[in-house]
Amino acid sequence: MSRGVFRGNNYKPKIWSFDTNDTVFSPQVRMSGSSLRRPLWKLPNNEYFGVEDLTYTFPNSTGKTVNLEMNSYDMVNFISLVTDGLTGRLDLTPFNNLYWIETRACSSLTGVTLPPYFNQNVSVVDFRLCNLTGTLDLRPLGDKLGSFIRVGDNPNLTKILHSGSTRVFTYYDVSGADLTGVHDVSMLPHQNGLFLIGSNNNLTGITLSPNTGYTITNFSMGNTNLNGELDLTGMSIRGAISFSFTSNLTNIKFATPSDIGDVSGVWTSFLSQGGGIIGLDLSSFIQLGGQFTVTGCASLTGITHTASTEVFTQYRCYDNDLTGTHDISMLTGLGGDLLMYRTPSLTDVLFPLTTETFGDTFFNAIEIWDCDLGYVNFLPLSGASINGGNNTIELQDNNMTAAEVNQILVDFDNLSSNLNPYGWTGLTLDISGTNSKPDASSGGYNGIAAVDSLTGATNQWTVTTT
Repeated sequence: MSRGVFRGNNYKPKIWSFDTNDTVFSPQVRMSGSSLRRPLWKLPNNEYFGVEDLTYTFPNSTGKTVNLEMNSYDMVNFISLVTDGLTGRLDLTPFNNLYWIETRACSSLTGVTLPPYFNQNVSVVDFRLCNLTGTLDLRPLGDKLGSFIRVGDNPNLTKILHSGSTRVFTYYDVSGADLTGVHDVSMLPHQNGLFLIGSNNNLTGITLSPNTGYTITNFSMGNTNLNGELDLTGMSIRGAISFSFTSNLTNIKFATPSDIGDVSGVWTSFLSQGGGIIGLDLSSFIQLGGQFTVTGCASLTGITHTASTEVFTQYRCYDNDLTGTHDISMLTGLGGDLLMYRTPSLTDVLFPLTTETFGDTFFNAIEIWDCDLGYVNFLPLSGASINGGNNTIELQDNNMTAAEVNQILVDFDNLSSNLNPYGWTGLTLDISGTNSKPDASSGGYNGIAAVDSLTGATNQWTVTTT
C-alpha cells in the first residue's frame, strides 16, 4: 500500500473509472514494459494502492467508483475483474493493447464497450456469469480474436456480433444466454475444440463455416429452438458430442466418415428432450461408442448405424417413435445399460455378437418395455455377461403372444443353462403386463418348463410372468 504518492506538479495521469458494489475488491491488472510511474488504484477514500496483487475490503456493498491512474493506457495488456462486483457498463475503449479480458461472475455488469481496434492477438475473452443485456459487439476484435471465448450464462444476452477471424478457437462458449434468431459464426472457420451453444431457447439457426483441417471435440447445442435442417457436412468432429434439441429440427446432415473419428468419449449424446427429427443417419460415425443417448424424440422413426467396434457403456434410445425393427447388430462393443422403453411402434431389435458386460449400479441391464415387441432373438448376446451390477431384464407390456413369450423364455433358459452359465445365471426377468401368459405348447415351445428351469437351483433366476 502507498499513500500520498508524490507524482510531481506537472503529472497528469490517464484515468480509467468504473463502478463496483463489491466488498472484497481484488482486481488483476498487468502491464508490459517498465515505467517509473506504475498504475495506481485510487479508491473512494482517496487511498492509493499499487496495481499488483491488491485485495481491499470495503466497509459495505454500496455502489462506489474506482479509478486506475496510469501514465499511459498502452501499458496495460491484461485486465481480470472476476467477482469484483462491476455494475452497469464497463468501458474498455482506452485499452488497445489487451490480450486478456475477463469480467467473469459480475452479476450486475450489463455491458462491455471494447476499443475500436486491437494491436495484438487476444487470447481470452471471458464475460461469463454476468448480466450482459442486448447485443455484445465483438467486431472490434476483428482478426485478433481467437483461442478462448466464453460469454455464456448471460440470460439477457440476445445477440453476439463477430467480424472475420482466421485464428483458431479451442473454446467457444455462448451457452446459457438468450441468443435469438440465427447466430452467425460463418466468419470464424477454425473451430478446433469445444463449441458450446446450448440453453439458448430462442435460437432458431446457426450459420457455420466448414472447419476443414480442424476438429470439434465437443459440439453441444442442447435446449435450443433450431428449425429445419442443420447442415454439419463441413464440420470435422471428434470426441464427446451432445446434440440435444427442444426444437422443430427435422434433419441433421453429418460429414463423411473421414471427417468423423472416435466419438466414444465420456458422453456421446445425440438427441434428447424432443425435436422433430424423423430419421437419424449416423452411418458416418464409424467409431461410435461410449454413452449414447437418443431420447424424447416423438417424430423419430429410425436410426441408421454403421459397423463400430468401440465399446458402449450405455445405449439409451427411449421415448421415441422407432418403428418396426431397430438394427444394432453392427455395434459389436455394445454393453452397459440398454434402455429402449416407451417406444410403442418398436416391434423387434437385432442384437450384435458382443462379449461386453450389461448392467451397472444405477440402471437395469436391459429394458425394452411398453413397446410392441414380438419374438426378439437374444441368442446373439450369448457371449455377453449380464452381471454388471443391476442384472435385471425388463420386457413387460409388449403385447406378446403366448408363442412369443414361450420362445423367449426357452432362449433365456438355453443361454443360462448351456451357452453361457457364467454370464447369464441369477438374473431377474419381468415379462408380464400386456404380454400373454406362457404355456406348455404355443408356437411349439414349452414356456412353463423354461420358467421352471430358469428359477431352479442351477440358474437361480427370478421370473415374473403374466
